Amino acid sequence: MDELMNLKHLTQNNGYWQYERRVPKIVLSHPYWGQKKAWKRPLGLKIGSPVEDVLSAWKELHQTFETSLANIKERNPHILDKRERRRRAEAHLKMFDLKPHDGSLAGIEDDNERNHQLEYLDHVRELSGAFDDYVHWDQTHQMKAREDGSGLLPTDDEMPPTVRLQKEA
Repeated sequence: MDELMNLKHLTQNNGYWQYERRVPKIVLSHPYWGQKKAWKRPLGLKIGSPVEDVLSAWKELHQTFETSLANIKERNPHILDKRERRRRAEAHLKMFDLKPHDGSLAGIEDDNERNHQLEYLDHVRELSGAFDDYVHWDQTHQMKAREDGSGLLPTDDEMPPTVRLQKEA
């Protein structure tokens, strides 16, 4: 019984054993988890059950959780990437003493205010150095698109990571 008390993710609930894990934040938005922060499954064994039976049931549920987690991470990198990219973009802005949504046009209905905000954005882009790579990359690809007549710009997935970071910031 003492060895079971040291087993991670094993809890007691109404006289029965249960396996309980916290769902990592990076995969919490996936439908499998149902927005629940904890993944709980009963072992189907009473508290006085033999240690071997409890260990066997625990291993099975532990493997199920780990496999599910690995599958979601492997098959849905966009979920993980989005959160990680957001975190990195915010850190990039902090390096230049900028905040997310500082340059947002949301909620601005007056043309004068909108123009002022756009001028502020241009000023930040030019003087802060926070977006140099993105501005240069964007200008280069716009010129190429005009020259070849396609007008098509590369997708975000085709951007180098540093450029994509600056765009998202």
